[in-house]
Amino acid sequence: MTAAFREDFVDALRRLAAVFDAYQAETGSRPVLVGGAAASIYTGGMITSGDFDVVAPADAIFDGVMTDQGFRREDRTSRRLVGYYHPEVPTIGVQLVSGRLFDGRTDPQRIRFSRSRTEGRSRSRRSRT
Repeated sequence: MTAAFREDFVDALRRLAAVFDAYQAETGSRPVLVGGAAASIYTGGMITSGDFDVVAPADAIFDGVMTDQGFRREDRTSRRLVGYYHPEVPTIGVQLVSGRLFDGRTDPQRIRFSRSRTEGRSRSRRSRT
């Protein structure tokens, strides 16, 4: 069986890649995508996810970069008021889940980098495997 990524998942992931780039430019480090979305990427879409869970140590900088890139803090009715969404991809949410990846006890060898092409440039992202 061949899996494919949903169009909204890919669109939101491209937008999140821009956030990761801007965050790295400000902090010198990249956020890490964890949880179901990381599993979805790792399995080529065989596992699906409806949101992106992100670990980024500098919460205030992450918040600023998210809003600078067009994401909004969750404010919609009938939604849990945590995280972010992009108005052009409202089906996918983004949540900052903690400060440091596993409280700094992560084995860096287990962080996998992935690349995507957006707007003619190559971008790299990390996902937890």
